[in-house]
Amino acid sequence: MGFSCPSEYRKKKKMSKVEEFLKENKMLASSFDRKTIKDTFKDDMKTKKTLGMFKTYLNAGAKEWPNNQILAIDAGGTNLRFVLFKNGEKISEEKMPMLGVGTPIDAEDFFDEMAKLISKYDCEEVGFCFSYPMEIMPNNDGKIMWLTKEVKINGAEGKCIGEEINKRLGQKRNFYFLNDTVACQLGVNADIGMILGTGFNMCYTDKNLNMIVNPELGQYGQLPQGEFDKQLDKEMNSPRLCAEKQVSGVYLGKLIEICTREYFKKEIPPFELKDVSEFLIGEGPLYSFFTDSEKVEFREIIDHLTTRAAERVAVLVECLSEGSTDVTIGIEGSTIYKLPGYYDKVRRAIESIPGIFFTFKDARDTISIGAARATIK
Repeated sequence: MGFSCPSEYRKKKKMSKVEEFLKENKMLASSFDRKTIKDTFKDDMKTKKTLGMFKTYLNAGAKEWPNNQILAIDAGGTNLRFVLFKNGEKISEEKMPMLGVGTPIDAEDFFDEMAKLISKYDCEEVGFCFSYPMEIMPNNDGKIMWLTKEVKINGAEGKCIGEEINKRLGQKRNFYFLNDTVACQLGVNADIGMILGTGFNMCYTDKNLNMIVNPELGQYGQLPQGEFDKQLDKEMNSPRLCAEKQVSGVYLGKLIEICTREYFKKEIPPFELKDVSEFLIGEGPLYSFFTDSEKVEFREIIDHLTTRAAERVAVLVECLSEGSTDVTIGIEGSTIYKLPGYYDKVRRAIESIPGIFFTFKDARDTISIGAARATIK
């Protein structure tokens, strides 16, 4: 049984020109079978063919804040933040562009700069949210596995971040590394933490292990691919086929651009997802570029591709929620909240999962809280 298209399209007796084009290129929301994906996902969780399934050694749940100061670091897909907490209250915050975004940086320079920034804070406990695939070590350090979101830190793979930074610090710190989805889950005390922003990932509480597990869901590589997914891989020069490239902000805009260019068969000014957001509210260069009739078709392309993305997110939520009847999801990320209509589509798609009642928590601005909570025993 595959996902169905939205009701406004389902009622039509004949497919529109846009739908026929998307169907021909295997880009419609209904172009995969839910049961097949669930079966494939179960196997991947066991074999780790494309999933990481990283243990975190952390548990969600309410924790009492200590009196000492805690430094929370949030190294995300766009920004790098340093937030100082005391007694659960934020007392300072510093924000800057994430190192390695736009301009590549060598690993040694990355660790040097991080040590310099951390040395400004006089506190021993550091919760470090590093929003990229890493293996959490039993001592709570984080070993970088690979980098995503087009961030370039040359030679970082295989390095333990806390160990490298402590080599450069006079006063050693107690580091507690975690992924942004784990920080999201801890920040609102949920069963699942979801990040749908520049990148995409979800984590969940494994009842058998009694801890949060980070599967690195964005790297799941067994969702069916349409023709323009394959073209995206070639144009982005990053050939690793994965779920993140079908749903997240850093790729979704480019995917819509490729699809639009091929549909209209003419030169389209390069654009990003923020330009799509502007178009949807009747603003920006894209709104001026298209004719009135083209605007209608472009809007339909956006609608179908964002619906497709939302329903792929939902089937992955279903895979993580199997065996549960009541699930709370903490949701954070710029794309899901800033792209008009995307949050509603994702929520409706998740709520359509049979047999499970979902509660949604707005986890915006809670990453640093979750990172700080990771240090609390």
